[in-house]
Amino acid sequence: GLYVSNGSSNTIIQSQITGGTGGTTGTGLYTVGGSGGVGLYLSAGGSNTVSQSILSGGDGIGGYVGGAGGNGASVLSNGNSNIVSYSTMTGGAGGNGADSGIGLFLNAAGSGGHGLQFINSSSNRISQSRMIGTHGGTNTPGTPGFEGTGVQIRTSSLNLLKDAVIQGATAAHILGSTGTMIDSSVLSATAPAGGGLWLTGGSAGVFLSSSMIYGGYQGAGIFLGMGNSGTLTLSSDSIVGAKYGLIIATQTEGAILSITSMTFQSLSPGATAIEFLGGAFTSTFPNLDFAD
Repeated sequence: GLYVSNGSSNTIIQSQITGGTGGTTGTGLYTVGGSGGVGLYLSAGGSNTVSQSILSGGDGIGGYVGGAGGNGASVLSNGNSNIVSYSTMTGGAGGNGADSGIGLFLNAAGSGGHGLQFINSSSNRISQSRMIGTHGGTNTPGTPGFEGTGVQIRTSSLNLLKDAVIQGATAAHILGSTGTMIDSSVLSATAPAGGGLWLTGGSAGVFLSSSMIYGGYQGAGIFLGMGNSGTLTLSSDSIVGAKYGLIIATQTEGAILSITSMTFQSLSPGATAIEFLGGAFTSTFPNLDFAD
């Protein structure tokens, strides 16, 4: 793919960029598949612009340990104030694994790549774009590799996704991040137990507005994990198809949960719209609609 490190104010337009396919190491029973490359890698630079482009992670290679698929795009290590619009970011497929027959590597298929991943980056804006996490590898026999998320945001701040389509095992996973904003978007979980939005790892503040959230039929539309803080705002959102519309774990003391005009519709049979797992915090819940 394309690696940009310590680069600023670059423009990428109407481009198709794909990460390389992983290689292999070892032989016979010790073959390890390599991971696929990242489509676009932005690190320690800022104010780059990407528009009307297709960014794809490379596929992992199979082996007795399958390689992971590459991310469609990765923004890391103070990759700040970048703008992506009218683009598609797709993770690469995980490499297949196999049982060696001697107990060395069991169920070792590679994970699928994320559509987009932020780590230690801030003030990026993604609009009118698609982010797609891809399937993991298969095993003979065994459990397949994990599927990638549409977007994963880790230890980052003030990133905005607007008018986006986000799809993956869990569509959007925010970990230990501050002030993430998702507006007028569609978040779709593709794994049965996947979620539309997971907020975990002690994140501080989130704003989700005017969005459609599709949870897996055994999963949650929105999962607010333990230890988040600040104001968690869910406004004018609809949750569809999940076993749990909204799960709320114990938040940090002083956290404020504000939910306005939320609709729960077409949930799985026997579903629970809102489930509290414990704790006490300030919350407001006006204009909830428990539809069919």
